Amino acid sequence: MPPDRIPVGLDERSALWRAELANRRVLLLLDNAASTGQVRPLLPGSPTCLALITSRRQLADLETTGTLSLDVLPEADALSLFTSVVGADRVWIDPESTSDVLRLCGYLPLAIRIAAARLRSRPAWPVRALADRLRDETRRHDELTVGDRSVTAALALSYQRLTEPQQRLFSLLGQHPGTTFDSYQAAALGGIPLFEAERLLTELVDMHLVKEREPGRYRLHDLVRQYARTKTSVPEPIRHDAIGRLLDHYLYLARLTDAYLGPDNPICADRTRTARRGPRYHRRAPGDPVVRKGTAQPDGRDRLRGDERMARPRLATGQRARMVHRAARRLHAGLDHQVAGRRRPCY
Repeated sequence: MPPDRIPVGLDERSALWRAELANRRVLLLLDNAASTGQVRPLLPGSPTCLALITSRRQLADLETTGTLSLDVLPEADALSLFTSVVGADRVWIDPESTSDVLRLCGYLPLAIRIAAARLRSRPAWPVRALADRLRDETRRHDELTVGDRSVTAALALSYQRLTEPQQRLFSLLGQHPGTTFDSYQAAALGGIPLFEAERLLTELVDMHLVKEREPGRYRLHDLVRQYARTKTSVPEPIRHDAIGRLLDHYLYLARLTDAYLGPDNPICADRTRTARRGPRYHRRAPGDPVVRKGTAQPDGRDRLRGDERMARPRLATGQRARMVHRAARRLHAGLDHQVAGRRRPCY
């Protein structure tokens, strides 16, 4: 098309683009879209055209006929991908080490392809040698690099597109000692109100950096968690305070559960009063605004008193209650020991 026929304005250009596609059969591939606003002017208006859009984030506000969020590969597909690059002979010599490599790659297609390419370029390496290198978490991301392709670079690109609050919470989530967490724990790590933690988690889910396997329950992919823990910068004082807030949160839940389920268990001298009062991070300081039940404290400590009314009937019956009670006692004892070494008291 001659340059003088191309309009200056975006709306006019978009209209001309759709007019040019109106009588054609076109498959339009829009790869790595950054936002809905970037791709909407390019969408064809003809039923004879199809647009296929890939993006690192959910484009929830885009009018589409279908959305597919790609997950990690099933084990059989991961094995097939790895075998197609490395070769069947090397794979089947040591199937156990091959399974270890796939697991350590988290069944992530990019990681599997990079690991397989490294192994293919090292004909003297058995699969076991690659598995041994990947077992070291401190160097796993460095091992998953070949040429200009790496898992770290792919995650860094997503990380750079986050806002500052999103980056901060994402980095702190990498310090979580477990594999799953909820919005209460995220709020404790970040020292932020519960509603803000829920909003940031939703945004991180949309960016495919956090997975929500069931409503309200989140996790990081193993390689994403290692990236957040080792490749993003969290100063030691901030990390220390974040873990301390998380321990206080767990300690409060343990004591609250014990107070409900073990009225005769002398874990603390005044367990009922302490559990209902909560740690000082859950209590209102002089001058703070009044916080209603079920909301978060202004300093980011989630106040769980709104859940206490539901916790009593749910936790006080059946085998699950006894199991929770025993777990609470163990957790209480363990966290009391850890918190005792901190510079400031929890209560």
